[in-house]
Amino acid sequence: MAPPPIEWGPGVLDHLEPDVEPAEVLQVLSAADRRPIPAQTAYGLRMLTVWGRTLEGRLLIVVLRPLDDLDAQIVGAREANESEAKAHQAWESERRRQEGARDHGNEEER
Repeated sequence: MAPPPIEWGPGVLDHLEPDVEPAEVLQVLSAADRRPIPAQTAYGLRMLTVWGRTLEGRLLIVVLRPLDDLDAQIVGAREANESEAKAHQAWESERRRQEGARDHGNEEER
């Protein structure tokens, strides 16, 4: 499934963490194994975080602000911390396990 149309929020490119490249943010948003997690700011504004890996395997968390049903705006991105990385690795492992079980079930049907 293709990600929704995305635009960069005003000034976001100027304020990305120094070690996060815009191309890496786009890699995460287009990754097959991205993990969307709803979030909310302290002021109650709905956000969506997208956890995923760059082509080089770095785990980034990209923050999106939904604009409407189909569009979103990138408002930030950062590298995951250690506890977030552990949680994401557990999600990846479970996803691989589920895909393996599904693939195995398809082989038995043949």
